[in-house]
Amino acid sequence: MFINLCNRPGFLDYNFSTFFDRLEKWPESAVKDWIRQQGESRSWDPYLASVMDFTISEPVCWAFFRDHRDVPAMDRDFYLSKFCQFLTLAISTAIQDPARHFLCFGGYGALCEEIDRLPDPVLLADLHRFRYLTFQMDLRTAAASDRREAPREVCVDLLEKYLPGVSRLRPADEMDYDGADRRARRHALHQAYRECYPEDPSWVKTIATKARCDASDYHKWHRAELGDDSATTQNIERAIRELLAARSCSDPEA
Repeated sequence: MFINLCNRPGFLDYNFSTFFDRLEKWPESAVKDWIRQQGESRSWDPYLASVMDFTISEPVCWAFFRDHRDVPAMDRDFYLSKFCQFLTLAISTAIQDPARHFLCFGGYGALCEEIDRLPDPVLLADLHRFRYLTFQMDLRTAAASDRREAPREVCVDLLEKYLPGVSRLRPADEMDYDGADRRARRHALHQAYRECYPEDPSWVKTIATKARCDASDYHKWHRAELGDDSATTQNIERAIRELLAARSCSDPEA
């Protein structure tokens, strides 16, 4: 499961726009009002689009981790947490009855589980193409008709419908829920690098370049989707240890 940052102080209000090339920061309350207004008017707001697109971007992600160096997370966690935040706002403004906000998702936890199944290639470019307005319209129709489909099935259908390029989400039986120790060990190594190189905002790219792999391979390694005997795993861990040694930083497994 991705590390959901929505409960971290300051995360929900860490939203920015560059409309007319002017950098502005917007609290979550303003974003929520915009989402509600666009739903009521049924017209997409380009200013709101600017906030969402720029917030879910590498510059804002890196800036967040520079401002919050103690957060034990990585870029994928930031992107999915922001998407989860905006999606939740769309749900809460589309369905006015608070008790039924997650009618189509079976609860917040189930929504996060489905978002976590998004394959890495969908991040950023396809998240930017998520159609919040039409999503809201469909959700309002579903709530008005009081549909009672299986929550998980409806959740998958909606995410696939409004995320272009996603033919299917990773099925539950492909998820690794038994590698807790492996994930914890790899996260400790990942965190050791971040503490050793706090000034490096693009740590994933740095390590992946040294390990001669893609950033998506690094994410798979960090989520323990690659075995310990994988050549990619060995290259990534060797690269991190060499970088730690270059600054005489401690290896968590030493």
